[in-house]
Amino acid sequence: MLGLMPLNNTITVKRTVKDEWGIDAPNGVEKTYDVRVDYNIEEATLSIVNGSETVISGAVLFVGSIDLLTTDLLVIDDVEYYPKTIKPVKDLGGFTLHTRVLF
Repeated sequence: MLGLMPLNNTITVKRTVKDEWGIDAPNGVEKTYDVRVDYNIEEATLSIVNGSETVISGAVLFVGSIDLLTTDLLVIDDVEYYPKTIKPVKDLGGFTLHTRVLF
């Protein structure tokens, strides 16, 4: 299954923490991943059709399970995004094959 999904991009995940004013600020922890980035996805079309206020720009597919929070920053081609939804993609045995993140 892993060989069928080409990893077409490299992104950096920056961990953030809240400062004393409650504003998210990067804390210097960065990690780089090889991922698949898709911009023309079904969820973006559905969110606009349903009248939802959440604008989804695209999706990132990570290999395996990763430690990611919605307050972290995804740096894709020098543009920063916040993850909106983080979902594991599991096989029938419950093993996490991928982690799909909508941004």
